Formats: sequence, C-alpha cells, structure tokens
Amino acid sequence: MNYKKITSLEIGILSTFLYKAFVLINGFNILININQSDSIISIIIGFLFGFIIVSLFLKAADTLPKLNIFEKNTVLFTKPISLIINGVLIITTIIFSSYYLYISSLFIRSALLNNVDILPISILFLCGCMYLASKGIQTLCKSSIISFLLFLIFELITIILTIPNVNSIKLLPLFTSPIPTTIYSSIIYLTISILPIFLLLMIPKESIKDNKKHNKYIRLSYIVTNIYIIFNFILVLSIINVRLASIIDYPELSILSKISVLNFFDRMEDILSFKFLLDLFITLSLSLIYIKEGINKIVKNIKIKKYLNIVLLILILFISNYIEMNSYVIIYSLILFAVLSILVLTKNKTYLSD
Repeated sequence: MNYKKITSLEIGILSTFLYKAFVLINGFNILININQSDSIISIIIGFLFGFIIVSLFLKAADTLPKLNIFEKNTVLFTKPISLIINGVLIITTIIFSSYYLYISSLFIRSALLNNVDILPISILFLCGCMYLASKGIQTLCKSSIISFLLFLIFELITIILTIPNVNSIKLLPLFTSPIPTTIYSSIIYLTISILPIFLLLMIPKESIKDNKKHNKYIRLSYIVTNIYIIFNFILVLSIINVRLASIIDYPELSILSKISVLNFFDRMEDILSFKFLLDLFITLSLSLIYIKEGINKIVKNIKIKKYLNIVLLILILFISNYIEMNSYVIIYSLILFAVLSILVLTKNKTYLSD
C-alpha cells in the first residue's frame, strides 16, 4: 500500500477521531454510571496519564519505521507466532468494529430514523465506510480533514446555542466518590480514549511526509481533543444534570434538543448530531483498512484475499446486529489489541539491540 501523500497534519487530525469515537457516543454513559459528577475528575486524571502513554507509544512506534505492525510482527517472530498475533489483532479489530457499527446504527435510528429497523441502517453505514476504506489511507486522511472542518462548524454552532441553558449548580456536588471508584473510572476513560490509536500502527512512519512533526501533531491532537471532551462533559452535566444523564442513552444528544433559534428553528439536533457520526465513520473506515492490510500480510492468494475480506465484512455486519455485546467486551478487546501491539513494539527494541 502506498502512503506517500500522507502528511503529519493529516495523521494528527485523523487521531482526533480515534480519541473521540467511543467516548462521545457511549463513553459518557459508562463514566457517569460509575462515578457520577466526579467523572469530570476521572476524565482529567485519565487525560494526564493518557498523555504519558501516548508519548511512550510514539517513542516505541519509532522503531523499524519502514514497516507497519503486521510486517514488524513477521520480522520479529517465527511464522506460527506471527500468524497467531496478526490473527488476534484482526479478530479484536473485527470485534470493536462490529460494536462501532452497532452503536452508530443505534444512534442513527435514535437521532434521525425512528421506527426504522437497525439492519438496513447498518448495511448503509457499513457500505459508506467500505467505500471510503476502498479508496485507501490517503483518501481517508484527506476525508478526515474535511470531516474535522465540518465538526468544528457543528461544534461552534452547538456551543453558541447551548450556552444560555448552562447552569453550573447542576455540576455539584463534586469529590463525593471513593478514590478507588475514581481511579477505576479513570482507567476506563483512558482505555476507551487512548487504545484505538494503535490502529495507526498500520502506517509506517517513513511513509508520512515531514514525519519529524508526526509525534508533535499526535500529542497536540490528544491535548486538544481531551480539552474538548472535558468541556463537552461539563456542558452535558450543567444542562441536563447528572441524574438524568445517567439514565438516558445519549446525554450529548439531549443537550442538542434544548436548542431553539428564535423559537422557530427547532430540532436542530437532527443536523448537529452528524458531528458524533463523523468520529465513528472515520474510525470504522480506518478499522476496515487495518483488517484488509492484515489479511494482505497473512494471505498471499489474491482470490482468497478477496473472498476472505467479503466474509469478514459480512461477519462484522452479523455480529453488530445479532450478537449482543456490552461495553466491557469492547474494552477488553481494546486492551488485548493494545497489549499485542505493545508486545510487537517492545520486541522491536530487543531486536534492534541484538
């Protein structure tokens, strides 16, 4: 796969979607139900520790810059072990891709297409992601730039129109949760916000233009994205309060329902809710490219590759619609995915020192 046209800025912006994808649609519910208003503190703690992890990840990813994660794996391990690791990386990606498709479809039905069955929504959304993924990583990166600009426009409108509904008293009380609960919530946040970034390991660093700025942009995007998430979380709790946010499915969507322009333009949330779908659309498309790249490294027969990719896409659709998965299954799959990726990266250092 040719990555010559990817810039460090594009990689940095692409990473913002990975940081936000799980948190904004499903993460707020998870965190609020664990730690109530103190979830704000959990997010801040997770953000600070996450920055250390991102920095370590970028430092480790500098090893063997000419290879992607699958190629590194085949260099560092014997064939049976490398096949197992690559296979598990693909399987875990299929699991959380299925969940991304599932929560995307549910969100579309809830926000935009009431009374429509989830299966046709899933098919259409997956087809859109497949089309973008088929265009390659360069097109995905350029699409992330456009999506990011759209996101900024939608978010600016949201902030301007929701500020009149803010009531800071609803954020209280704070510091009421036990320390172990806050730490546990911080770990959950760190997991769902950081670990999808390991998808970027399918792109060799050498294939990024001006890659000396590569790490700088990813760190900057992490800081900016987390500031946005913290602000968004405060906005949610200061408008609808923690009790209501803990029992409704999409607290972020609820604050959009408060928007009304001159009592004339109501239901602005139907338009502004697209900003949440952009994260999932970009992340799922990248996951599909990751899976395809993994299959390309495992299977050599072109015809088998083609049919296997089709089978895996059908499997993602099937799992997303017919196998019930809770959020913690996805968290565990993300952890396994990251652990195996770290194993390869850490082994690189040993390998280079031999």
